[in-house]
Amino acid sequence: MAWDLSVAEAKDVYLTESDLWRFTQQFLMNASHTTTYKHVLMKALLECTTELNESGVVSFHQIAKHVTKIYWNLIVKHGLTQMNQLGKQSAVENVMVSFQKEHNIPPVWNFDRLPEHQQNQLIRNVNQFYKKIRIRFFLSLF
Repeated sequence: MAWDLSVAEAKDVYLTESDLWRFTQQFLMNASHTTTYKHVLMKALLECTTELNESGVVSFHQIAKHVTKIYWNLIVKHGLTQMNQLGKQSAVENVMVSFQKEHNIPPVWNFDRLPEHQQNQLIRNVNQFYKKIRIRFFLSLF
């Protein structure tokens, strides 16, 4: 319930968390391509809303950290894949699994347990991947 004090009446105009997720899912499902990249990016943006500064700005690094954290926990910690074909991995899966093996990180570790320097390196690796996606998306507009 929200109050409009200029006319002294109450209206049911706020969105609940369920409404927000429902609208987000509708938006993503109506897109021409339904890859998980957009879903992860949207979830990361929503998670970043709790970290807005006084001017309502969230940094690209904050978004990238949330994207990386989501992927790490899905791919490494829980062993989920993006592709249904056996033996095939998406580019972001390759980034995550290669990093985990290269640094001998136990698969039971969640992203927050990684040392900060490893978190930052992994964020940079994922950013390189996302730059390629943004360029492909931009070029597909023409």
